[in-house]
This record gives sequence, structure tokens and C-alpha cells, in this order.
Amino acid sequence: MTFAIITRTSHTIPGDERSRTNPGHGYPEHTVDSIEMTEFPTRDALIKRLEMHLKVNPRYLDNRRIIEFTDLQINSHITVEIKTPDTPPIDMREAGLHRL
Repeated sequence: MTFAIITRTSHTIPGDERSRTNPGHGYPEHTVDSIEMTEFPTRDALIKRLEMHLKVNPRYLDNRRIIEFTDLQINSHITVEIKTPDTPPIDMREAGLHRL
């Protein structure tokens, strides 16, 4: 099993001068939400990191989640099979389609 801390953050991107002085123009202020995942190979490594952060900031887990997961092994195979009927190909000139 692998462990991880999922951290949710948001950053405010300030608008440019045109959006402040001329509404509807330029780039307005907006917020970008993001999620960061920090993986730990063992439970002990996770606990060590949590102890370190919680000593400094007791609210460290307010915007974080701890998960335990297993890496999936995915195997994919692609098969392309083309079959033709037992009829001969169409002669485009005989069918009058060579001018299309």
C-alpha cells in the first residue's frame, strides 16, 4: 500500500489594469484551484511527515486529506482485424465512377 496527503489550494490571479479601468476589457481577477498529491512509500514515512508539520501548525490538516491506495496495473491490447467479402473489387472505370 502507498499513502498520500492530498492538498487543496487556491491562488488568486490579479486582473490587469485594463480590467479595472475599463470593465469588460482585459483580463479580470480570477481564482485558480489546484490539488497536489504527496506520496509516501510507508505508513511510517507518512506519520513522520505529519508529526513534523503538526508540531509547527496544528491546523495543517484543515485543507488536506490522507489516503491509502494501491497502484493499479493496467494492461491493454489493441487488435485490428480487417476482413473483406469474397466479392471481387469494383472497377471504378467500368462503374463510371472514375470522373467523380
